[in-house]
Amino acid sequence: PYPPLGEGRDSETSRPAVEIADFTPAHSFEQRFAVAFAPDKVFALFGDVRAVATCLPGAFVEATPSPERVEGGMRVSLGPIAAAFRGAALVERDEAVRSGRILGVGADGRSAAQGEIRYRVEPEGDGSVVVLTVGYTLKGPLAQFGRPGLVRDIAGRLTADFARNLEARLSGAAAAPDQGEPAALNPIRLVIGLLSGRIASWLRRVRPGGPPR
Repeated sequence: PYPPLGEGRDSETSRPAVEIADFTPAHSFEQRFAVAFAPDKVFALFGDVRAVATCLPGAFVEATPSPERVEGGMRVSLGPIAAAFRGAALVERDEAVRSGRILGVGADGRSAAQGEIRYRVEPEGDGSVVVLTVGYTLKGPLAQFGRPGLVRDIAGRLTADFARNLEARLSGAAAAPDQGEPAALNPIRLVIGLLSGRIASWLRRVRPGGPPR
């Protein structure tokens, strides 16, 4: 487990270092996705935190004080309102079994979150499958949106976007990480897409013989 960090200062940003302590997640779930590249190549990319951040909508990296620590966060946009959850994460990797762990904390002034992602990259056919185990605890106003089912569904859509972007970067088609600021995460768009999918699924069950009239 990770020990709590002291109240030192970040060597790149000169801000007080964010304390990161191990925790027991309030909720957890598993996600997986396949990519058409060899496990060693996929795992190697996961070691480049800045490249990985460009694959996740809204994510940004501000500093990497050490190979085991990253400072950054997630930009969120709700119409004209924009906010940024800023924090830090500790990164752990085991090359022998192609697995890793990311332990992070973040806040936006009103809400706070603790999260843990354990991942492993396994061979599957001519490519790889990435297995993610995600644990989280939310505090403040954000906690009202932390219902496990909703978080799991939204995470599924984010994972799909991440997998597409990861494939593009591995194929050499992705833009370099310093070419412009990454677009903010739009949760409204995610929820609308999620609801549309659920409504379509319900309509198919109601009218199994064909599309609704």
